[in-house]
Amino acid sequence: VKVRASDGALHDEQTITINVVNSNDAPDSLVLNHFFIEENQAIGTSVGLFSTTDEDGQSDLQSMTYQLVSGSGDNDNPSFILETNGTLKSGEIFDFEKKVNYQIRTKVTDPSGGFFTKEFVIGIIDLDDTAPIISLTGDSTIIHEGGTGYADPGAKWTDAVDGNGTLIANGTVNQMRVGSYQLSYSKIDQAGNIANQIFRTVQVVDTTAPSLTLKGSERSKHQVWREYKDPGVISYDRVDGNLTLKVIKTGEVKIDQPGIYRLDYRVSDQSGNQAVSVFREVEVVNQPPNGLKISNHLIEENLPVQTNIGILKALDPDDLNGDRYYKYELIDKDDARVFTLDPDGTLRAAMVFDFEKKNKYLIRVRTTDQFGGSFEKDFTIRIVDSFLPIVETRGVVDLNGSGYRLSGEVLDAGGMSGILEKGFVWSLSPRSMIDQNGSHKIVSNGLGLKFNEVVKDLMVGKKYFFRAYAQNREGVGYGSVLDLRTVRNVSPWWIDARSGVAANWWTSSWLGSFYMNEANASWVMHSEMGWLYPMESPKSGVWFWKENLGWLWTDEAFYPFLYHNTSAGWLYFYGASQDRLLFYHYRDERWIEWTEGTPGQ
Repeated sequence: VKVRASDGALHDEQTITINVVNSNDAPDSLVLNHFFIEENQAIGTSVGLFSTTDEDGQSDLQSMTYQLVSGSGDNDNPSFILETNGTLKSGEIFDFEKKVNYQIRTKVTDPSGGFFTKEFVIGIIDLDDTAPIISLTGDSTIIHEGGTGYADPGAKWTDAVDGNGTLIANGTVNQMRVGSYQLSYSKIDQAGNIANQIFRTVQVVDTTAPSLTLKGSERSKHQVWREYKDPGVISYDRVDGNLTLKVIKTGEVKIDQPGIYRLDYRVSDQSGNQAVSVFREVEVVNQPPNGLKISNHLIEENLPVQTNIGILKALDPDDLNGDRYYKYELIDKDDARVFTLDPDGTLRAAMVFDFEKKNKYLIRVRTTDQFGGSFEKDFTIRIVDSFLPIVETRGVVDLNGSGYRLSGEVLDAGGMSGILEKGFVWSLSPRSMIDQNGSHKIVSNGLGLKFNEVVKDLMVGKKYFFRAYAQNREGVGYGSVLDLRTVRNVSPWWIDARSGVAANWWTSSWLGSFYMNEANASWVMHSEMGWLYPMESPKSGVWFWKENLGWLWTDEAFYPFLYHNTSAGWLYFYGASQDRLLFYHYRDERWIEWTEGTPGQ
């Protein structure tokens, strides 16, 4: 400090230093940062932290010590622990329901021994330590009908702190399966208190019978002999589902016997509930025949008794395939006596009819099915007028010493009964007839209308008259009369050839020219291959025998290829030159040169 002294005229200044000596100041306050602790906490749980203020500065604050002391307000000091650093902890487990507030007296002391004392009240916080209470809505055991949806009524809960509410069950109930199901209900409140779990038992039972319904009508009519297909039934159960395949059917429908038949249906579910049984009545009915037809209503005159005229056939709407048994009978009428009718429907002649006397007859036929249903119908049976067969004499072929081939053809059989016999008749007189003295006949057994036969052993130098004939039940018809003169006439019977310009020469369209004469008719001399012995093949073509080569076969389609019988191979005839013939053997791949009178090489 600077000090000046003055007398008004003069002055003097001087600096003076003043030293202030520090003395200890006691703490002047005591503060607790938290005055509450929750009940039920463990011993040693922190309650709060004490702090103080002191004019001596921060260094003193860090050296402060705290303790519980006796005095006013120290009633509950034993219930707490106060560490020297000011940390207050619980000294017991507090129970809000027993005591709410606790009083303590606290002292803070600085290092110099200065202190400050204060009373505090510690409050106990009430915690939620009571579990919720659960109660069922509805019964604890519920009987539920299977197949219907189950809606659980649930449960309720109440809590002293959290209030109340509803609960949804834990677990499931399968309403489609009979059995016992347990549902549980649980609750934990916000404080973590767990309520006592409660349970409900749901018994799913099946006491409802399944449904059983007919498909189609309860009563129906069915045609006899037709296949019966039962429309069936439909069955459904709430629990077991579709039971149609489990339905038991009793009874049968006999489709081959008219009558009323009953079919019964029953079914039970897996719980033994039986459906109300149902039944169906099926009446198998027979419709009588509604028509008659005959396979033929014509019969030719002159046919013998018991000749089959036709077969009657019933038409029945029940018999679509026409394979059922029917009885047939003639209704008594005048014309019925000239016919017989077999039970199977075959109509036969009971007399020999004559068109010129009567050409039609009226009959009535009744047919009856196996169940007695019948139908009648009139038929007109007509008599067919027959006439003599029309036959034509075609010609004659000289077989060069082997006989003569006669040919003919039936142009019209003259009636429905057909030809009984056909052939040729010949004699030395111009009009030869069967069974006439001096006439001869030969019968043809061929099946066709055209026929031919070979006549042998005729006298040489004679003139014969011949003609074709055909016989039916009306009589014998004859063809025109032809003649032949048994003179030696050489012609090639084994091939289709025409006469050449020169005598005894013949020409074939495919074989070429060859020579044959009466003196040696069995051999021919071919214009290129030389002497050959021909023989007509039974099937087709012609066989030739050639010296040193043996048998050769060919025909119009193959020539000049020839089949060589000895080697079973094919030859190609290349040609001839100066009595030398040239053949190529295809299989052996070699040439064969043939010279008259020498073996082929």
